[in-house]
Amino acid sequence: MWKIPTNKTIQAVGIGNDIVEVERIEQAINKQGQAFLDKVYTADEQAYCLTKGVKQYESFAACFAAKEAISKALGCGIGAVLRFHDMEIKHDNLGKPSVSFSERFQANYSTQIHAEVALTHTQALAIANVLLLRVN
Repeated sequence: MWKIPTNKTIQAVGIGNDIVEVERIEQAINKQGQAFLDKVYTADEQAYCLTKGVKQYESFAACFAAKEAISKALGCGIGAVLRFHDMEIKHDNLGKPSVSFSERFQANYSTQIHAEVALTHTQALAIANVLLLRVN
């Protein structure tokens, strides 16, 4: 659980959500292979998703949806300001997802950005919801 620091001001930055067809991500991985994986996912994200065996494409799709939801919450899309590798989706030992941002991305902000993320998926769809908070 994230503990809100008592001496800080917390401000909502934005909310975002995204839904991805698992088959679309599976096709991209099968067609483009490692090039697609390396473009979109960090090494740790790839390792985590690959541990899911037959459900790996669902995990890759959920991670992709989270990154899209974050970009929507920031209102910048994925491009020059926010790159795929500027955000990393991690999971604790119980599977709860969290987000860490790259130093490059954090350097563009004078305040710390914290993300709360929820992920879910079926065989066909992956969905992510994100709440971004600014900590001053």
